Amino acid sequence: MNNRCLFCAQRTTTACCLGCRTIDRSTMFETLLTLLGKAPMVGNYYDQIKVICHQIETLEWLLTPIQFTPVTHFDLKVHRVDQEAKLYLQQASLDVQNMIPIEVAADGNCLYNSIICLSGNIALTSSELRVRTLIELLKNEIFYNNRFMHIVGPLNEVMKNIARNFAFSELYEIAALSNVLKCNIRSIYPIIDYRPHLHIMNSTFEHAQYSIVSKAICLFWTHTESEIDARRSNAGNWSPNHFVPLLLPSDNSQSQNCLAQPKISGSGLTPTKATTKNNSLTQVRIPQFNQEDDERRSFQVPSTVIMTTNEITTPRTKRRLQLAETCASVESTIVEQKRMQARERMAAKRAAATSEEAERQRILARERSAARRAALTQEKAEQQRTLTRDRIAARRALLTPEEVEQQRSIDREIHAARIAALTPKEVEQQRILAVDRSMTKRATATPIEAEEQRVLARERTAARRAARVSEEAKQQQTVAYKTTRLQKTVKQKQTVMKRKPNQDAKVDWPKPVDMDCKINCLKNFIQHMSMDSLAECVCGICNIRRYKRDLRHVPLSKIPSIELLKIHPDLHSMIPKIQEINS
Repeated sequence: MNNRCLFCAQRTTTACCLGCRTIDRSTMFETLLTLLGKAPMVGNYYDQIKVICHQIETLEWLLTPIQFTPVTHFDLKVHRVDQEAKLYLQQASLDVQNMIPIEVAADGNCLYNSIICLSGNIALTSSELRVRTLIELLKNEIFYNNRFMHIVGPLNEVMKNIARNFAFSELYEIAALSNVLKCNIRSIYPIIDYRPHLHIMNSTFEHAQYSIVSKAICLFWTHTESEIDARRSNAGNWSPNHFVPLLLPSDNSQSQNCLAQPKISGSGLTPTKATTKNNSLTQVRIPQFNQEDDERRSFQVPSTVIMTTNEITTPRTKRRLQLAETCASVESTIVEQKRMQARERMAAKRAAATSEEAERQRILARERSAARRAALTQEKAEQQRTLTRDRIAARRALLTPEEVEQQRSIDREIHAARIAALTPKEVEQQRILAVDRSMTKRATATPIEAEEQRVLARERTAARRAARVSEEAKQQQTVAYKTTRLQKTVKQKQTVMKRKPNQDAKVDWPKPVDMDCKINCLKNFIQHMSMDSLAECVCGICNIRRYKRDLRHVPLSKIPSIELLKIHPDLHSMIPKIQEINS
């Protein structure tokens, strides 16, 4: 009795004692997941997880195959639409934008909650799916490592996160779940901050026992917050943190047929290995993965793992692949043609419009944009600016240097055309506004930002000078020389004009004082220095000495509240002879 029961830790000959077999199925898997979650706390956690998973594999009565029949259509009575995911779905590929994202709990087990939502099986739990996924990954760890190690990281490091309940899932779990459920899983990723290494996120993961009639489900990478809020909380970057399942609308039978027959990238025989158990041959399941037709670079798989597509595909499969590629190319051609036609129609309308109509359209567009900006709050306006800057930066990062230079030249031409169409008054107004904006930016910028702006300005100036041809450089030098000479000439003229008034003043100075001015000055002096104007008197109320001309005489009968001016009775005893004066 060297073994211990996985559920009650009592010594037993098997991994589960007879008493624990009566435990509820969901409770069993929760206990197993708790046991696996404690393993990462040990130093050799990977070996510990392996040992536990091997013990769980011996419980064949517990790991019976899952009968997974996915729901394909949306039911208003059962499902709820995820509004945030619906907005993100508009930025995914065109063939899935008509599907409906279903709301599931965003508790870290969202991938497994999506599977439960699609299965409709109440007995299935996220703990069971997570345990089965761990067992599948460890059973074929070499294949999964070769497939995803360069994207997500080594499996032995990721396993620590997979073993914890309520931990976010990645590609390893999606690929393993396709074999656990014996169902193809199509992963759909929105085209946001999209980079070449994200092509694998838009792929169909096929299970090992793939056939033409295999079931298929769609899982969508999304976020629980809007794009603006997600970028704000992640230093301007966007990355998903949630999975939701996608269902077809209830009346879309055509899409149902398309989903029931997924694309095929190849299927073949799985290798076998000799085992000591019962001296029989057991198959090692190695899943195949299907990538999207619009993927530019095919994902490289080691030759030791699977055979080439030409060796394993049948003529029927080849025909289906060619048909799928043809449909995809035709669809992309039609979309591009529609875009070109729309651009041509807009260009024809602009060319046919008169100058007055064009100006009226511009004014209306400006008014609409101004009304939108006025309706926005300061925070929303700043969010819109930040989002626009991020999108522009993402577009520029995808452009080649030649495309960047072409874009800059087009922008310069458009800017020059706008300036040429402006009147002198409008040009002056634009200059004043530009100066105000620059002054505002400088006033609000920190010293570090100001220094960064100066460095960028110097680099731009140096780049412009380096990009100029020798003739343009000579023209610039000539213009600068003429400008400098003109400025010196203007300064000399201003200096001469300042000197002339001073020379004229020296000739006429000092001038004799006019007699009338002398008489007026004498009259003012006599008037303000006479004895009447300088006479002083004491105020009867506040006892302050003031000029007599500033005081005025008021009869006692007209003074209001005169009783307040009478002497207090206590002062009669304090001031001598005051009674004699009063009497």
